Amino acid sequence: MDVQVSPRFCAYSRATTLCIAVYEAESFAWATPSRFKDVLRLSETHRAAMDQAWAISHARSLVESSSEANWWPTQTLSLGWSEAWNAWIVELESVDEIRWCWVEFLTQHHMAPVFYWCAGARRYFFCAQADGDSISQSGTLRLDDCEDCARVTPHLLSTATCVVCSMPAAHPPSHAFEGSILEFDQQLSDITHGRYDAKRLNTLPRALLILALVSMARAHPAFATRDWMVPSGSSWVYRLAGACVLFHVVRASPEDTIDSKRLADRSHVWLDCLDSIDSKLWRQAIASAINVLYQRNTLVKKGTGLYRLQHRLTGMTSGTSYCRQSSA
Repeated sequence: MDVQVSPRFCAYSRATTLCIAVYEAESFAWATPSRFKDVLRLSETHRAAMDQAWAISHARSLVESSSEANWWPTQTLSLGWSEAWNAWIVELESVDEIRWCWVEFLTQHHMAPVFYWCAGARRYFFCAQADGDSISQSGTLRLDDCEDCARVTPHLLSTATCVVCSMPAAHPPSHAFEGSILEFDQQLSDITHGRYDAKRLNTLPRALLILALVSMARAHPAFATRDWMVPSGSSWVYRLAGACVLFHVVRASPEDTIDSKRLADRSHVWLDCLDSIDSKLWRQAIASAINVLYQRNTLVKKGTGLYRLQHRLTGMTSGTSYCRQSSA
């Protein structure tokens, strides 16, 4: 018998006349599948209660209603602006989603905070802000009433502090900045539909350049045949190096030689955003990204700085989780 059902069955079986059980609909709505949950959902009343509880406790539903977010017509991510919170609102697709680069771009080019969560998240969400050249991320946030703001706002779960009160007021995005975002979004959308000219990559800011390179790699037919790394690193230079390596290696055949130094030198000339980056540092970053693939048996070493694709790959997972508290 289902271990979740057994205690309840024992309790119900002892009732001699009437047994009334009261359960929290939201907990069951988000609970993992079980026989008892399946039985409850056979009732139209119970099923409707659980579905409603799921909908109103979804992070997107809660943030939408409280922030009065105005969603933009972007194609590559869910992006909005909240006048009530003076902040960006972003929904990511998954915990390792490379579209986190959009969050990085927004914090680099606009002073407003970015409230974000992952699709399917229950109640809680997070906040990212610029912190010099890096990104500062909040702890877990929940919604609560704020007397000073006179509205429902994000509060730190750990301290019950209103995040909106503690942040300096930010100006709404200008029409010019909105136009730039929609233009960049269109370029990234073109990649997924095979309509993108690689010569236009240098028109993208560096955070979205990383996203573009990974998206172009994912759009290649060979990408579906293997498990590839998601670029990660402690700085944008190493994340960009990971994207460059992925973009190059996904197009290689097992017979091709992948020359780390040559790839670094060619991409250093090709990418305008690397003009201020020392070529030695860039070579180190490329070598580091290639070494990750080598350590995970994606590449085979042929000599010093020379590699080729492994004919058969073992499973490989990688990436940084952004839908929980972590360092940028």
